[in-house]
Amino acid sequence: MEESPILTRGPHGTVAPITVLLGDVVIRSLEWAEHVDFLLSVRDEKLATVLQIYRDFGWWIIGLGALLWFAYEYRRQKKDATARGSIGSLVASVAFVSFLLGSIITVRATGALPNIIVNYGGDVNNQTCVADIDVSRLFGFAEDYRLILLCGMMDPSKEALDDTRIAVSSPFHINAGGGTGIKGIVTPLGNLKEVSKGADTSKIPAMAAGQVAAFQFQMWHAIALIPKDVESESIKRASDVAQLRGRILTEPVGSWGSPMQIPLPSTAQTNAIKPRKS
Repeated sequence: MEESPILTRGPHGTVAPITVLLGDVVIRSLEWAEHVDFLLSVRDEKLATVLQIYRDFGWWIIGLGALLWFAYEYRRQKKDATARGSIGSLVASVAFVSFLLGSIITVRATGALPNIIVNYGGDVNNQTCVADIDVSRLFGFAEDYRLILLCGMMDPSKEALDDTRIAVSSPFHINAGGGTGIKGIVTPLGNLKEVSKGADTSKIPAMAAGQVAAFQFQMWHAIALIPKDVESESIKRASDVAQLRGRILTEPVGSWGSPMQIPLPSTAQTNAIKPRKS
């Protein structure tokens, strides 16, 4: 009567490499879905540096190593049915995957966007929207993205993301000019001038002859990245940025306000100008 092989204690040899392989795939998927690459690019921390190495080339090296490890354990199990993997290797595999997952969660949880707007405002004389941007943390996007400035009216009756009365600048290269990393962007008001058409002239102070009546409001500023193959003319509202695979860097949209005024249309000018009493 043949004796059955004695099975030694321990996990199956292929469990540990499968754990690493599946963990690598899942974490890479989470990193892509949660845009961790963006958070790593705009933040400067040691943990971010480690994960940057992982997302650049480490993830496929880990996956390849896990596949080779699995093949080795599978062949060893075929040759010797009693062979078992070590508990230490399984514990190390679980710990490694847990570390990567914890790092991704940490970056996501603490990944508040830094303040990249150095200065902003409206030029009343030239009727433009202006902003100075610190692009020192955006160089990682220089090859695939372009920088744009969006401006709109701070109107509590409308959702800023869906308001079509906005100004959108031309796309700018992130690394153009180099040097200090401060980049100035200027854009004409464009469709933002539409806000003056619905102005209530009864609330505008009386103007003397020769003066220009203007609609005064608070103008919000937003900075965004759009893919280099996207034309800024295709952006009709701030929400279009995400639909075009872009990313808004200043959130929430509708903040970063500054005073601005737009000359009223000619018909409204007539209503606003009132003769002064002698």
